Amino acid sequence: ATEKVVAEVIKPALDYIKGSGHLVLASSAGALAGDAGSRNDFSFEVKHNTSGSSLDGSISTTVRRAGRVYQVKGTTNRSLSVQPGATGGTGTYVGKASVRDITNSSNPVTIDANAILQITVGDAGTSGAADQIAITAWKSGGGLWFSSNWNGTGTAQQALGGGTLEVRGGTSRVAQPAFAAARTAATSASPERAAGEIPLTFAMP
Repeated sequence: ATEKVVAEVIKPALDYIKGSGHLVLASSAGALAGDAGSRNDFSFEVKHNTSGSSLDGSISTTVRRAGRVYQVKGTTNRSLSVQPGATGGTGTYVGKASVRDITNSSNPVTIDANAILQITVGDAGTSGAADQIAITAWKSGGGLWFSSNWNGTGTAQQALGGGTLEVRGGTSRVAQPAFAAARTAATSASPERAAGEIPLTFAMP
């Protein structure tokens, strides 16, 4: 007699982060630091493809400063790391981005086509009331374009002014090799020379 064997194949969950909403800025920093009390909008959805070999999705944030509006928009997704929690989890995204002045939406001006965007998200539940996010954009030539909540040494997570975040997965895969980086000499813990963040100069693949 032929015996049939049923094998169950369990496919690991794929990492992803998703969110939309805004922050109300109070301690922003960088060359494009947002005005105190201004709205910093964000929208993103980034996930590993079905094979886990690369990242798909989009990510952008908008900053208002001195009567002008700037957009940092992801152009190349590089890495996504997720750590699951009891009600959601945390996720860190790094990618290449363009920085544009979009004050005149019909004639946007690119300021930096090779900036580095880092976003750290904390999903604390389905309502979004306790969710937090930290947004940092580094200049391609070294230095800081924008930090959503500078604490003296880096960008700290901040509670949302509105919206919600989702973090799922937990495989902590990196889609592509991490940035080859050489930190510029740090003389002080400032927005232009910070410890514990993405390095300020990059050798891009």
